[in-house]
Amino acid sequence: MPGTNLIKIQGKVKAGKIDCLLVTSPMDLLYLTGVDIQGGYWAVITAGKAFIITSKMLCKQISDLTANAGFEVIESKKFSLTLKSILKAVGIKNLSVDPGKITWEIKQKLDKSIGKNRIKPVSGFFESLRQVKDENEIRLIKESCAIAAKVFNAVKKEVKPGITEIQIGNRIMELLYKNGVEPSFTPIVASGPRASYPHHVNSANKLNKNDLIIIDMGAKYKGYCSDLTRTIILGKINTFNRRIFSLVKRAQAKGIAAARPGVKSISVDKTVRACIKNAGYGSNFLHSTGHGIGLEVHESPSISAAGKVVLKPGMVITVEPGVYIENNFGVRIEDTVLITKNGREVLTSDAK
Repeated sequence: MPGTNLIKIQGKVKAGKIDCLLVTSPMDLLYLTGVDIQGGYWAVITAGKAFIITSKMLCKQISDLTANAGFEVIESKKFSLTLKSILKAVGIKNLSVDPGKITWEIKQKLDKSIGKNRIKPVSGFFESLRQVKDENEIRLIKESCAIAAKVFNAVKKEVKPGITEIQIGNRIMELLYKNGVEPSFTPIVASGPRASYPHHVNSANKLNKNDLIIIDMGAKYKGYCSDLTRTIILGKINTFNRRIFSLVKRAQAKGIAAARPGVKSISVDKTVRACIKNAGYGSNFLHSTGHGIGLEVHESPSISAAGKVVLKPGMVITVEPGVYIENNFGVRIEDTVLITKNGREVLTSDAK
């Protein structure tokens, strides 16, 4: 029996009057097939049929992983030629691809084997599907968030003067693996003036007493990601530092409260940005307010000035304002947030 996501995709293919859809993006393939193999296979989808083209090396493995899931798995040495044969066999002329998710090399091969005039662009095909999570996806994301929060709380107890940023980052990864998950990205540990870089690369610098330390981390559980950031106060901080910390905390609370069904993603960004700007630090907020999260740690919808997506129940986003005082310190606070029927649910609130 075809899987839920395959049924969704075939329904969209039919509704969009698409003859045939080629999927080559690893994350879209994972969403479609459930096979977590980075590269080495393509999927070919029509309204009524689904094929996987793969190499001899992966053919048995993918066949086993997709057994009874509605796919015909075909071994191939030259994917583009096998694709041409499939199109001929099912009587289909045109092939749709997402131009933003296909490599130049694959495009060249398709132009040669299928023909430029037969290849039709279909941008953002998977985005609207992946934006709204089903019950199982939400369950996996919640578990990912719970594990990330558990690991953060454990690591926080070990954050002391004299330990290095690299040591903390490594400890986070060690505990994630011990809890049966992997990092959704390399953890960021930024202390003191280095915390003024939003995407600081962990260094061998030691933490100092009275530093502000940004820890940005996440877990990946059965393919689904979480993302959280906390700013730890290592001792006592001055009035200015505390004012910025309180501002970011307040801005994040306003952003989370603004996140609800029917609201455009840009509205959440505007709410957060206005709070920080009105306090006089608009130019110190150096990035967007947040992003969607799921199979990828950064995916649609964008919670930014360019965000045009209307939030719906089942969407999972982050809200992560930050204020960065150049060469001095930075504060960022982030949570993973589920949009619900009546509002929102913060999934990483257990991280204290």
